[in-house]
Amino acid sequence: MRVFSPEKIKERRNSLRLTQCELARRAGTARVYIAQIERGKSNPTASLLAKIANALKVRVSYFFVKHGRKI
Repeated sequence: MRVFSPEKIKERRNSLRLTQCELARRAGTARVYIAQIERGKSNPTASLLAKIANALKVRVSYFFVKHGRKI
C-alpha cells in the first residue's frame, strides 16, 4: 500500500531551491496552505496535488511511499 508523504513536497521544493511562496504561486494556491500540506496538517485535493507535481516537475506518484517507509 502506498501513502501520501507530505515531506516529499518539501524535499523536492528545497532541491529546486523554491520558496513556499514561489511553489504556491506556480500551483495557484496560498503559501499558508503549502506550509500546512508540508507539515501534514492538510491534505491537498487530487487536482492541487497534480498542480504541485507539475510545478515541481515530478509525477504525482513521487509523493507516495510504501506504507511504513520513511523518506
